[in-house]
Amino acid sequence: MRILSLNTNSGFEDSKLWCEHTTTITKIDPNWHGRSLVAKTMMVTRIARHFDVILLYSDLRLASLAGVVLSITAPSRGLVLQEFMRDLSDSPCSSRNVLGIVRDWLKEWSYRVLAHTIDAIVVHTSAEVDLYAKVLKVAQSRFIFIPYFYYDDAYDWVTKYDPRSNWNLARPKILAIGRHRDYQCFVNALAGTSWRGSIVAGSSDREQIDGKVPANVAVHYEVSRAEYRRHIAESNIVVLPFYADSWQRSLGQIAMFEAMLMHKPVIAADTFQLADYASEREILYYRPGDAEHLRQQVRRLTGDQALRRRLIENAFSRIKEEFAKDKYIERLISACEAVARAKATRTLRRVNAAS
Repeated sequence: MRILSLNTNSGFEDSKLWCEHTTTITKIDPNWHGRSLVAKTMMVTRIARHFDVILLYSDLRLASLAGVVLSITAPSRGLVLQEFMRDLSDSPCSSRNVLGIVRDWLKEWSYRVLAHTIDAIVVHTSAEVDLYAKVLKVAQSRFIFIPYFYYDDAYDWVTKYDPRSNWNLARPKILAIGRHRDYQCFVNALAGTSWRGSIVAGSSDREQIDGKVPANVAVHYEVSRAEYRRHIAESNIVVLPFYADSWQRSLGQIAMFEAMLMHKPVIAADTFQLADYASEREILYYRPGDAEHLRQQVRRLTGDQALRRRLIENAFSRIKEEFAKDKYIERLISACEAVARAKATRTLRRVNAAS
């Protein structure tokens, strides 16, 4: 099976299986990134006949346009979208001006076009299969749940920061990380305590954070990857404060993996985002938006060394067994093979019917 991948930064080049089946578009066209949307679509359309599956990526405009064109010009080629992240809590007409509303509806139209022209769409939580199918009005079979994977080099930070050496039971360092998080809940949980809080957020989170944090909570925005990992390595507990109803899409798996690899106990809001990746054998959950419950879970961890050790060991074992990069690649290749077989079967039926 031959796959053309439009993901030019997958990091899969060290995988024998990936290299056996996949050609990245930049190997065919070194100037790919400098080309226009139309030029990219024409390029993919022109070379599609040499491949069984076209593996599209997160560029929504390219995936939508190429999907429509390829479904017409190369109907026997399988189309797989490797990553799909549509916030289901975001209304398609949430903008307040006419231009914004038009832009929102065009974006929503692109999502619907994708859902009806792509043969298989990869999502990273099982809940999204049902959620997206209902919202976009397509069959659940259009979506494939493939768990995400961890990056091996995060474990290197354990050698730099011994996770057992920086525990201060009186003033533990509690870190909340990621974009689109419920930082108000985190701040409320730490207010009035002796705990040292730290937030590593995106610039889009400033509005709910700036000027609203107590003195024992430090805030950092848009840090480098190395800095982000340093904050995790220097923390005692990592918190993932998801919203209950906002940002209804895949979130937080990588942050959780990084913390687990560095032997950090994790507390997360009990939402669908991590349900496929961790049970209460590996992390502690709290009720979304409930600052008092989050505070209680932090106290449980700080006061129970055996619990911390058990969660850390279970988490490390599980992600190593279930969420390695090689397993992700195997699952992705298998999904592409299934699409290629289905396409070949449908094409053969059409030929037989025509004859």
